[in-house]
Amino acid sequence: MSGERGPVYKFFSIYGNNFTKLTAVNFMFLVLNIPSMFACIFLTLRFLPKLNSVFEPGNFAAFMADAGYEVNGQVTAGGTDFVSQLYYIIVMFCVMLLMGSLLVCIGPFQAGFSQIYRNLYRGDMIYPLQDFKKGVKNNLVQSLASTVISIVVTFVCLLAISFYGQAGTKFGTVVSVLFTVILFSFTAIQHIVYQLMVTVDLPLSKLYRNAVFFFLMRFIQYAVMAVSIVLILFLLPFVFISSFTYFGYGLAILYYLTFAFAFCHFMLAYYSAGMIDTYIVKKIRASEENDEASDDENSEADKESDDDEEDDDEEEPDDDSDDEDESDDDDQEEDTEEG
Repeated sequence: MSGERGPVYKFFSIYGNNFTKLTAVNFMFLVLNIPSMFACIFLTLRFLPKLNSVFEPGNFAAFMADAGYEVNGQVTAGGTDFVSQLYYIIVMFCVMLLMGSLLVCIGPFQAGFSQIYRNLYRGDMIYPLQDFKKGVKNNLVQSLASTVISIVVTFVCLLAISFYGQAGTKFGTVVSVLFTVILFSFTAIQHIVYQLMVTVDLPLSKLYRNAVFFFLMRFIQYAVMAVSIVLILFLLPFVFISSFTYFGYGLAILYYLTFAFAFCHFMLAYYSAGMIDTYIVKKIRASEENDEASDDENSEADKESDDDEEDDDEEEPDDDSDDEDESDDDDQEEDTEEG
């Protein structure tokens, strides 16, 4: 019966059977990417007010006052009023979204986590620390390069979205939407790249080329998963806080510490690993099997030719002995005639 189950059932089955290990992976991701948080905070404070003027601290205070909330002056980082807290909670949610979407993260660590996700997909026994170290060690250079590429692409996209979004023209709106789509697409592409990185030995340029190809092949599925990342990493925690006040704060923190990141990453890794297995790994294995079969045929042909040569060598002495016997008979006849 298990062989008839679909990929969604298999995904949740693997996740449920390895929930404790994936929870540990989620916590490791959050702790090891603390340096990434600072970069994400910079990008959020730099571009969030430019993406929407409401998120200017002064404008946000006025907006919340118009909505009926009590505002004590300006929004400040040390403010204890609800509006100041809400503003910086939104900032932190944006930080978690940037980091969890792999737009800003530490590449070598993510390669280690991707090694774990790949082994889970294959049904292998996993040892989180050993698999993590293997993924980091084997993909150190490429993952560092991928980190730089991702940060540059993210910065350029956010800059373009904020600049053209404030232009107030149809052209600016179109360009802003285009770069928004590119940024969402790059979120999925980064997940595919890390799975390719730990699965096949290819230059980084070919990893990105194949990742773009896979993304275009399954554009709708990856687009849905990219939107799901926003829902899981941003909107759902915001609902917790909005619905349950202080209890929601603790629930959101626990949610980030134990579940949110690993679920998103394993979701895209699972789907990407399936495509990689279908279009790359199986073809490589088939070509290797064909090469082995041809090698076996060649070796058998060589053995047969060697056996034929040995048979020929064994037959030649028999001819010589026959000639000697004939010459001996001739000598005997000559001797009898002379006698």
